[in-house]
Parts: sequence; structure tokens; C-alpha cells
Amino acid sequence: MTYFLQVNLHCTPLQAGCAFLPFSVGIIATTTLGAPLVTRLGPKTLMAAGSTLATAGLFWLTRLDTASGYAGEVLPTQILVSVGVGLFFLAGPVALSGVDPHDAGVASAALSTSQQIGAALGPALLNTLYVSAVTGYRTSRSESPGQAPQSVQLEAYLHGYRIAFIVAGALPAAAVVALLALVKTSKSTASDAAAPDPGH
Repeated sequence: MTYFLQVNLHCTPLQAGCAFLPFSVGIIATTTLGAPLVTRLGPKTLMAAGSTLATAGLFWLTRLDTASGYAGEVLPTQILVSVGVGLFFLAGPVALSGVDPHDAGVASAALSTSQQIGAALGPALLNTLYVSAVTGYRTSRSESPGQAPQSVQLEAYLHGYRIAFIVAGALPAAAVVALLALVKTSKSTASDAAAPDPGH
């Protein structure tokens, strides 16, 4: 997205940075205002919904073309993905409440580690795919790889964005499948919240 903002939309680095502010605001607003949803819907539902929203937003970005702009494509997808990510991060730690006490430390460490690894490997993977896709597209459509016409260069960038966003969207889509298959709904948590012990 940074490449798209600066190369295709001709934003300065400062403008590109400011263009990402709605993403941060969306995550903050979702994690702040969405807390009541955790007890109402449960962590599994929220994590699956969040992953689905993020998947939809990332796949939406595969439609970027030369006519795409900030207000029509970038901003709506940022809001969609940020709400999805916010819901997932809001419900993730709560999902650990169903873990046996003797496994709580390991589960918490696994959650924290996976977030850190994802944040480190995700951009590296997607940038590598982007550069490879751009290079391959430019090479296949120009007689002189080092001197591709401007139109071919811009199409190569768009091709790279599409490949990166397809892979980026496939990752939360896989998370939805894993959530539905592996995460168990804690019935006791819901019933305890609905009917507290009258003795306390």
C-alpha cells in the first residue's frame, strides 16, 4: 500500500504516512468500543468475523487499477481491515480463558510469539512476492528488461500489488478455517456471565 500511495498516487512520504492514520484509528476504536461484544458473542465468533472482514478488505485491494484513488478504494479497505484486525486482537486474549490453568503460560506465550513473528515475516514475505511479481511482469512484456515503457512499468506495479494482496488475503482466510475447526466455544463462560453465582 505504501508503494501504491507513493508511486501510483504520487503521495509524498508524509502524505502516505498520514493516509494510514484511519487504519490506526479503526483498530483503536474497534478495540475500545467492541469490548461488550466479547461477552455477548464470544471470542471465537469475533475472531472469525474479524478475520473475514480483513480477508474481504485485502481481496478488495486486488481490484486496484490506474483509475483507483484514495477515497474510493484505499480508505474503505483500510477501515474494513482495521475493524477486522481490531476484532481479532480484542478477542484473541479472551480466547485463552478456556485454556487449562497449567497451560495458560504456554498458550499466552504462543499467542504473543505468533503476533511478533507475523509482524516480522508478513511484510518481508509480501514485499518479496511484490518485487518478484513486478520483475517477472516487466521482463515478460518488454524487449529490454532494464528499459520498460512507462505504461508497462505501471501495469507491472499493479500486477505486483494484486499478487501481494491475494496472498495477504489468503492468510486471514486460512485463519477463519482454522478458527472454525480448532477453537472450541466455551459454554461455561457464556453461562457464567449470564447467571452469576447468587452467593457472591
